[in-house]
Amino acid sequence: MKRAFLSLFVALSAVLMSVSCLNTSKYDAEQPDYAEIVTIVDGSYNSPFYVEFDSGKTASVTSSPGGSITFPSEPAPMRGEVRKLIWYKEEGTPDPGFDKSVNIISMENVATHLIYNTEDEEVEKVLGTHDDNVAVNVAVFAPYRNYLTLEMYFHQSSEISYKHSIFVAYNPSREGMYKEVYEAQKDQNDGYLWLELYHDAAGDVTTNNMVGVYSCVKLDAETMGVESLKNYKGIKIIYKELEKGTPQIYTIDF
Repeated sequence: MKRAFLSLFVALSAVLMSVSCLNTSKYDAEQPDYAEIVTIVDGSYNSPFYVEFDSGKTASVTSSPGGSITFPSEPAPMRGEVRKLIWYKEEGTPDPGFDKSVNIISMENVATHLIYNTEDEEVEKVLGTHDDNVAVNVAVFAPYRNYLTLEMYFHQSSEISYKHSIFVAYNPSREGMYKEVYEAQKDQNDGYLWLELYHDAAGDVTTNNMVGVYSCVKLDAETMGVESLKNYKGIKIIYKELEKGTPQIYTIDF
């Protein structure tokens, strides 16, 4: 099978590669050329939906599995768009208004949520439980629809009773679990958007197995209470490193 993993998820993913390479029965007679995490956007009567790549390029869809796609109506910043991992082939001449045309062989949902604000009452209730370790392997930001995509690892047992959960939040007060990280910065107003990554292992303490997950976060200026994402020169994500549990910073430059 010819494989070309676009974006920075080339080097990443045992999860991605195991799905795309081992479970080939889902492709029937067709073999995809590419696998990529993209945004599927609600379209019009003539084009019910289309693909927007994280590069900003768009593609009309000649064929796709499963027929229609359900798009969320709320929250408003995520209305009419969903994140998917798609396996696809590029087709011939694109439809007018699009950069390319694709045949989607298969697609899977990608866990996606709106950025949290630590000042929200519901978020404050769970912050204390989300203090477990995690490893960030790759993080990339797509400015065209403001999606932060993360590929992460953590230890997990084979018991299905454990329900790990992960979320990303903006902390305007800079108080709480990562307060000392902020205070240690020589320039706390360094032009970066600082975010915090939280993980709850739900009591799972195994160190025998490693699992990889990927997740997308929709960054919304209004939710965070900032003027505009364009005012920042990049993103810094604070998280508790998997093996030692010490705070680490992952930096993305725009």
